[in-house]
Parts: sequence; C-alpha cells; structure tokens
Amino acid sequence: MVWTQLCGDTDGMRLAALAAAVLGMLLCACGSPDGAERDGARPETRPAPGRQVAQSSKGGMGAPFHYLLYLPKRYDERKGRRWPLLLFLHGADTPGSTRRDLELLRPRGLPRILERRDLPLIAVSPQTSSSWPLEPLAELLNEVEGRYAVDRRRVYVTGFSIGGYAAFDLASAYPERFAAIAPVAGGGGRWSAHYHRETCRLRDVAVWAFHGSRDDVIPTSESRAMVDAVKSCGGNARLTVYPGAGHYTDTKAYSEPGLYRWLLAQRR
Repeated sequence: MVWTQLCGDTDGMRLAALAAAVLGMLLCACGSPDGAERDGARPETRPAPGRQVAQSSKGGMGAPFHYLLYLPKRYDERKGRRWPLLLFLHGADTPGSTRRDLELLRPRGLPRILERRDLPLIAVSPQTSSSWPLEPLAELLNEVEGRYAVDRRRVYVTGFSIGGYAAFDLASAYPERFAAIAPVAGGGGRWSAHYHRETCRLRDVAVWAFHGSRDDVIPTSESRAMVDAVKSCGGNARLTVYPGAGHYTDTKAYSEPGLYRWLLAQRR
C-alpha cells in the first residue's frame, strides 16, 4: 500500500518485489546455514580425488563418526577399478566430536602423509572423543565399502597408541574383513589377558607392528607380546622397534620405507 501511494501502482509493485527479494537474501545469509556452520554440519561433499575431505557417517549404532576421506588422484580415471582401503585410528592426543575437530588429525599419522603425497588407496580417518567402539567402526567400513569402489580383498587397519590397540582389537573381532594391520605403539587391548589364545584369530591377517624402545606410555612389550602370539599360532607377524624412541613414533612409522608397498601386497 505504501509503495503504491508513493510511486504509483506499477512502480510500487516492482519496488515491493525488489524489497522482498533483498529481505529474502538477508534472511538466508543470516539464518540456518550459519548455524549449521557453527555446529560443523555441512552437506555431504563428494571428495575430490587427491584430497582429504570431511565426511560424516550415518551413525546407525550410536553417534555418527566424523572422518576424513581420501580418494587417490586416479580414482575417476577408470570405471570398474577397485581400490584398497586403509582405516586409520588416531591416538588419545587428537580427540574430537565435530567436523571442525578433524583438522586436528591432518598433522598426525596417516593424514599427515596424505597431505603431502598421493597413495594408491582409499583412506578413512575417523575421530572419536573416547575409546574406539568396534561395532560402529565395522558399520563405518560397511558404509564406505557400499559407497565407493573398494577392493574388499585388500582392506587394512592401522592406528597409533589407543588406535594401535584398537587396530589389534578390530582385526581380532573381524579377522575375515582384513588382509593386514599395522599397529603403532599399541598392544593387545581387550585380548591382552588372553592373547595366547584369542590372538590366534589373527593367524590369517598379516601384522607389521611398530614401537619405540623407550616408550614410557605403552611398553614395547605390549607390541612384542602380540607379535609373538600371532607367530606362535602360525601367523605372519613382524615388529619394528625404533632404538631410543619414545611413545610418539607415528611420524617414523607412517614414513617407513616399504610400509605402503607391503600393505598393498596383502590380500585376503
């Protein structure tokens, strides 16, 4: 009414429409998208090959995982090709519960390597604020395997510190899923008290463990006991000990010459 009184019917209608459009743009700029950004919730993004991109799982068993997903640079070049999958489980020093917290992972462990070089595999680096729950991790693997071109004969898990324990635990709970594991500064986890019996679940899973000789957080004996137990069951296991190194051996381990070539050679 005001617009038509000031400018006439036609001009008033045009100005009213323009004002409504501007108001709508302002409301969109100040509304829910910013709130979603503050909560770290964004629409799912198809990762560009060669980059680690934040993703969120559906979370059918409890809270969803937020995780970094990496697709190799040549992922889109040939349809029908299947790629190995490497799951990385972080240590207690990089916990998080939002997508923004995933930035804490990039300078450590496997994500650090993927920020600097391309690996011919799909990598999944989830984040937790507590201990690693095995069933939700298995569900996350199901989700990724269903969405991307994963070679299910070549699925691997690695982890540092509590993630190293979880790597042993996860492979012991689901040995049929993994071709190899590479725990760093870890140990037997839930199987520790009975590793001579329970670790025989890993007899068909290749193991390459890493530990510092002067680790005062998790003793080197934890990795050694697990490797010896797997070998006593007829399994394929080895341990690399870094002389004089303490607990934080993740940079050394994930830069280890031959590690990725060894992993990619393992098949179910």
